[in-house]
Amino acid sequence: MNELLYKLKVSNVGCYIGSVFLGGLGYADDVCLLSTNRGSMSIMLKICEYFSKEYDVLFNSSKTHLIIYDERRNYQKIVPLCLNGETLNIQRVATHLGYPVVIDNVNYIVTRNATRDLIWRTNYVMG
Repeated sequence: MNELLYKLKVSNVGCYIGSVFLGGLGYADDVCLLSTNRGSMSIMLKICEYFSKEYDVLFNSSKTHLIIYDERRNYQKIVPLCLNGETLNIQRVATHLGYPVVIDNVNYIVTRNATRDLIWRTNYVMG
């Protein structure tokens, strides 16, 4: 996993906050790719494909979720992205590590609830 995240980082595409790379987040066998545009995401997916061939790892396209945050929400005109030759379907809701990731403003509520849960668990462990 670290090797893939490193390859994504040195590609200089994806999301950054200042100089910190946040375009690829990994936990166990889950990978989350974040990009500001379609071109960068396409490059990142190609890096994942090359990585899978090099290390004999399979990224399951049927379990891959593509969520596009766009105020216009005109998804019919978006050229599809592919992973391992399979088109990725755009979805309004996906679950990542047990938490829903949603296109609409519900994300605010989900984030707030997850933050409260983290604070509660931290205080419980510390108490």
